[in-house]
Amino acid sequence: MLVVDPAIEEPFFTAVSQEQKALTDPALTRQISDSIRKATSEAANKMAETPPIVVSPQIRKLFERVARRASRHVVVIGSSDIPSGIEPSIVGRIA
Repeated sequence: MLVVDPAIEEPFFTAVSQEQKALTDPALTRQISDSIRKATSEAANKMAETPPIVVSPQIRKLFERVARRASRHVVVIGSSDIPSGIEPSIVGRIA
């Protein structure tokens, strides 16, 4: 799985707390999309498949909207969606 740097998650938390349905800064959205594209591509090259991206449950839907712009095949899950007892393997970080 890919994890997301807290600095990348922060604008999503801000948007959610202000009840926004999207990030308001197009340049930031583009930068995050580029980071997602780069991390998923690097991980896919190592693993021969695209690993899921794990984010905080509160921002999952909003993050997924941005991630889908970067790659239609990406899967975004909330950290609470990982069953207890499962030790996921972190293969990269979106930063």
